[in-house]
Amino acid sequence: MSRDVPAWLRRWRPASRAADRTSPVTPERLAAVVADRGYRVRGEPDASLTGLWDTYLFRVRLTGSSGALLSVVGFWGHQVPPELHGPLAQAVNDWNRDRVWPTVVLDHGGAGVRTEVLTDLSLGATDAQVAEALEIGLVSGVQMLTALTAAMPPVEDLES
Repeated sequence: MSRDVPAWLRRWRPASRAADRTSPVTPERLAAVVADRGYRVRGEPDASLTGLWDTYLFRVRLTGSSGALLSVVGFWGHQVPPELHGPLAQAVNDWNRDRVWPTVVLDHGGAGVRTEVLTDLSLGATDAQVAEALEIGLVSGVQMLTALTAAMPPVEDLES
């Protein structure tokens, strides 16, 4: 009977350590993973976490109808004058065409930019998987925002 089972499946063993097992991701667990990474963040009333990464503001939260989507959103924090809306839209379009992460959108009537990486955690995740999804959102967001800052002429900071 065991010869009918593929070799890779015969080697499979269920996770033995709790850290290796998936479990639901809650706002408290997300906050613990962020804290374990050594990041300094502020908890918001909506259970999101905000902090600065490489001078850019990011918001990390669980969203979606069941609260199972990890959203990592980065904000460029600059306002672009109307005469630069076209080049800005082209830069955002080029990024979204050429890269998987992050999704980049124009805000403030085309004058601002935000990045987002959404990860579906509805089936649960290990702490390592949550940390990896978080890192993908942060690293790719900072990469895009840094590239945009370098490519654009100096622009005004957004008034929050």
